[in-house]
Amino acid sequence: AGYKLQVLKPRKVHQISITDIQSEENRELIFELKLPALSAVKPEDPIVRVSVEYLNVVKEKRELVSAVCSVNRIDGTQIGERNIELDVQYNRVMAANAMEQADQLANKGQLEQARKILSAAQTEIGKSRSKDKAFSKNLVNDMQNISNNMRSRQQYSSHGGKMLKMNKMSHMMQRSNQSSAYASQQGYQNRSKSAMKSKFSG
Repeated sequence: AGYKLQVLKPRKVHQISITDIQSEENRELIFELKLPALSAVKPEDPIVRVSVEYLNVVKEKRELVSAVCSVNRIDGTQIGERNIELDVQYNRVMAANAMEQADQLANKGQLEQARKILSAAQTEIGKSRSKDKAFSKNLVNDMQNISNNMRSRQQYSSHGGKMLKMNKMSHMMQRSNQSSAYASQQGYQNRSKSAMKSKFSG
């Protein structure tokens, strides 16, 4: 979906290439780490270095920026609350994955199972920490709209299949392709797209 993952050193160095990104767009990449247990408290424990190399088209040269991410290692087994913005992105990825699975099932004629996959994702998003954020609410509503158009093979062929595929790609790529029809895609519109939309609608 526009990303290429290379494992340069197993469990050490991973490289992700984003070959398709436009001006003013953002990409949020989620990864999970398992940290070894420590024998003592360790504030500001560095766990990962993130580096981004990109072409600066203004200066016509490649540039590199990096940052070290740290966590406070505490004494005990307390589990902190998930960052709210991270939770929003987790919901996005979960929804996109559910749409991918649902699309595969629906293509085999298993519409009921496909709708169950979407429903399960909706339920999880509805219980998430960011459930009251506009994006999460819109995501649930858009998934319901898609599911409503997958009740029969005819519905899926004429509407539901296209809706499912468009939204799957939109949320995987974080790029709007029909934002006026799906509220959850509106957050991907950049200023250029919004200005063009206003120009044509005005």
